[in-house]
Amino acid sequence: MADDKADAKKWTFTAPKDGEACWSDLKAFSDNACAKADAETKVVAAMKLGAEDATVGWKLKTCEEKKLVIGTGDKFATDVTVDLSKATVADGKVKCHEWTTGKTWVSVTLSGWSDGSAKTDANATGAKSLAAAVAAGALAVAATQF
Repeated sequence: MADDKADAKKWTFTAPKDGEACWSDLKAFSDNACAKADAETKVVAAMKLGAEDATVGWKLKTCEEKKLVIGTGDKFATDVTVDLSKATVADGKVKCHEWTTGKTWVSVTLSGWSDGSAKTDANATGAKSLAAAVAAGALAVAATQF
């Protein structure tokens, strides 16, 4: 019998750099079960760190594991902090989280979450990709030695 815990993947968060995707598939809802779409609340479905959206009037200033900071208003000077510290996150997706107190809830996929699997991880960068390349190179060199 296989150990379920051994098969479970450990998800980690790596904050995206400026110009990289922060979130995708952001949807707004008018109920705390995220069952009824909120047609009145305008949101940006996908956003990169540092990007501006004139339609909604947002500039994404920070994209962290526990919070987002979105600039709004004239020249995006008014910061709105979205607290994600109590959000339920599974497989990189926030299932249903309060966005505007008592009014709007959202579901969203945060791009910084990764299970470390290069074949399913669109955000595999840096050490993970480098380690895979080094390992592949080492195997190629070893194969030519015999």
